[in-house]
Amino acid sequence: MQSKLPTLIIIAGPTATGKTGVAIKVAKHYNTVILSADSRQCYKELNIGVARPQEEELKAVPHYFIASHHIHDDINAAWYEKYALDLLKDLFVQHSIVVVTGGTGLYIKALVEGMDEMPDIPAEIRNNILEGYKMFGISGCSNNCN
Repeated sequence: MQSKLPTLIIIAGPTATGKTGVAIKVAKHYNTVILSADSRQCYKELNIGVARPQEEELKAVPHYFIASHHIHDDINAAWYEKYALDLLKDLFVQHSIVVVTGGTGLYIKALVEGMDEMPDIPAEIRNNILEGYKMFGISGCSNNCN
């Protein structure tokens, strides 16, 4: 008897194209869960302008990476790749199929294809850029953030 390999079903596309509805139908059909691949829906503090699934949709199928993090958390595509791969290890113990849906193509690309290793930005450089932005705004920062 051959074991079934874990399978990701990816439903991607722009905001407000019906991805959530399709993902819920697919997840219900396979009795599985949904992992969001949206760079904004993960933030608890963003309730407007992110097309987050409605409460009844969240209750219909378990969702991951929805309103799960704070706006000040340092989240990017490389971070998402690790987060999603670690989470999928656990989810694939319970489900042979997991649905991934979202409009952040870079997050989906990072999950499926991986990302090159990138060095951490030294705190001093990051702080200088943030201070320059606070003092001069976006247009003046490029000339004054060295």
